[in-house]
Amino acid sequence: MAVLAIAAADVGACQSRVAAETVVAKPGLLPEFSRWPIPIYTSAVTNTQTWGPKSYAIQTKDPRSKVIAWYLAKLKDRTTPARHPDGLNVQVLVDGAGYVINLEKANNDGTSINVIKNG
Repeated sequence: MAVLAIAAADVGACQSRVAAETVVAKPGLLPEFSRWPIPIYTSAVTNTQTWGPKSYAIQTKDPRSKVIAWYLAKLKDRTTPARHPDGLNVQVLVDGAGYVINLEKANNDGTSINVIKNG
C-alpha cells in the first residue's frame, strides 16, 4: 500500500496550542512501556490495552489533529509522518520505523493510538 505525506495544514493548526500544553503522565499508565523512547499520550484517555511486549493502544477523546501535533512536537526530528490513501489511518514512523504510531479516528470522534515496536 502506498503512503502519502501528511499535509502541513493537518498538523499546523494545532501545533502552537499543543506545544503550550503540558500533559502530565498519569501514574501507572502503561508502566511496562515507560522506558520506550516514545512518550505515552495521557490527555483525555478513556481506555488502554496492551498486546504483548511490543504493542499498546490508547483511546482518547482528543481529535486526531491534536494527537498528531502532540507526537510531532514531542518527537521533533525523529519522525516521518505518513498517511494511508484512505485518509483515516495516519502513521508516524519514529527512529527510521523502529516504532510505528498508528492514529485512527475512533467511533466517538476521538482517536485510537496504536504504538508498535518493530523488530
